[in-house]
Amino acid sequence: MTPTIVIDTDPGIDDALALAFAASAALPIDAITVIYGNATIENTARNASYIVDILSEDWPVHVGAARPLTGNARLAESHGNTGLGKLKSNQLTSNKRNEISASAYYHQLAISNEKRVLFCMGPLTNIAEAIVSNPDIHKNLDQVIIMGGAFAERGNVTEFAEFNVINDPVSFSRVIDYLKTKHVITRVIPVEICRKVLLLRKDAEILEKSMTMPNIRKIVDPYIDYYTAKSEHGEYEGAVIYDVLVPLCYVRPELFDFDPVTISTHIVQDELYGQTTYKKSSGSSVLLCSAIDGGVAKECIMDVLCA
Repeated sequence: MTPTIVIDTDPGIDDALALAFAASAALPIDAITVIYGNATIENTARNASYIVDILSEDWPVHVGAARPLTGNARLAESHGNTGLGKLKSNQLTSNKRNEISASAYYHQLAISNEKRVLFCMGPLTNIAEAIVSNPDIHKNLDQVIIMGGAFAERGNVTEFAEFNVINDPVSFSRVIDYLKTKHVITRVIPVEICRKVLLLRKDAEILEKSMTMPNIRKIVDPYIDYYTAKSEHGEYEGAVIYDVLVPLCYVRPELFDFDPVTISTHIVQDELYGQTTYKKSSGSSVLLCSAIDGGVAKECIMDVLCA
């Protein structure tokens, strides 16, 4: 029996596109768990509920952690005040939020007899808390796909750190170590791979004509503006759509090259805070993406979103 999928996410513009991709690809989503990150937990929870609603899906939305295990959250600048570009709070109405918390959902998962695939598209605080509360949860995980880390290029927050990791390096370290120890297949897609797949202005025009998601230009245009502006992390031809690569990896794994590795995370709060490094490790269940066919990946993403 094909396992269903849990998406842990912090919507977020790229997260919104990833959820739209999952819906359009008809992936068997069991639940959405929400984390702080691209915006506050209040905003990301509302955004997730809104997106599920406008996609006409019945995925339950479970609200998780509002802050990292240690330190303070770093909210993203590139996603607008609400986390969904130019959309305002009064436009993001939905009744999809579930009363069961993310932690309660993961407890139910841990005591079930069913397997899940886990998509991780934000800081890993929810997952770190879940493995502490339910140390045998690995038995219910078929595989895990994580967007996070910077290994071959500079990070997208500091020279050394990627956004999801620097928000909670302790959680990232604990989750990666746990999954490796428990031999759970874990695919990590780092920031340098995500930069190979950009959403251009002409792509946004195509999405506006083809997607059923309303307000798509109000959502994605400010994101493209941010990445094409001259700034420390800008000067791209288009926007980096990080999290869309997570469901893409599940649907089209042959587009990605992975190497078995051991990953180390710098958790001391100095200039290297959030840095991720790796060593190749034959037989490891943790697999780091080292290459992607960016052109074919982009074509596949557009085909699925416009289907």
